[in-house]
Amino acid sequence: MQIVDLAAVRSVLTWDDALDAARHAFRALSDGMVDQPGQLEMRPDGGGELHVKGAYLRGSAVMCFKVATGGFPGAAPDGFSVVLDAATGQARWLLADSGWLTDTRTAAAGAVASLTLARPDARRLLVVGTGGQAQAQVHAHRAAIPGLEVAVWGRDAARAAAFAEAVGATVADDLEAAVRTADVVVTATSSRTPLLDAAWVRPGTHVTAVGSDTPGKQELPAALLAAAEVVVCDAVDLAAHAGELQHAAPEVVSRAVTLGDVLTGRSPGRTSPAQVTVADLCGLGVQDAAIAEVVVQRLSARAT
Repeated sequence: MQIVDLAAVRSVLTWDDALDAARHAFRALSDGMVDQPGQLEMRPDGGGELHVKGAYLRGSAVMCFKVATGGFPGAAPDGFSVVLDAATGQARWLLADSGWLTDTRTAAAGAVASLTLARPDARRLLVVGTGGQAQAQVHAHRAAIPGLEVAVWGRDAARAAAFAEAVGATVADDLEAAVRTADVVVTATSSRTPLLDAAWVRPGTHVTAVGSDTPGKQELPAALLAAAEVVVCDAVDLAAHAGELQHAAPEVVSRAVTLGDVLTGRSPGRTSPAQVTVADLCGLGVQDAAIAEVVVQRLSARAT
């Protein structure tokens, strides 16, 4: 088995690659071309969480599973992917990316959701959060939607200022005012209480939430999902267990559709400039498999 370090992984993957991998993953899932088991979750007593996700895209030469950790006190997020030969079952590559691929595929999914559901003229992006995933969301959204004006908000003013300087954005001092003037709002935190008020979100706004991926997390108020005309998830059953939908009323869950179905035209997305749209993304194994496949294809091509 070949062990590939973070530098080598990063050297073969662009944001355009990540966006394409996300689209491919969601479309394949909608088309019924994915073998994807349920995710495994562990939350030790001392804090932190571990996820194991994986998938096989039918017709692919490889299978993949990913291990990701985060939220451990005093420790940065970590992770790796194992890519196996689909013909033999042999482990061929260990992508020791320290969780970078998870951040990248999550950000790419968020940007694809925003591009798919936001108004075509949307140009003002507000990112709520100041961690690594929030930064990745900025980069992915800029790759997907050129010309964005980016503002960032965080509970810690110093961290928000450093974040804004690092990504070339402005700092939003007042969250309510920033939400009221944004075209696209992205939440990327580990919050367990809603960060926004539904009344702040004006008609025509799109909201992408990527922070809730285990039971108990919540970034958006249930009232916002109830008010949104379009609610889209990566997977409805997972979102109802671990995403924003776990806090939503049953009628909201019943009308939620998948991002893959919107991308393939099986379900409508935004149909009016005045609609409020919400994407609730927990993260799926098919995303990990799709992006890992791109990495090993590029690495194999480089080696020949």
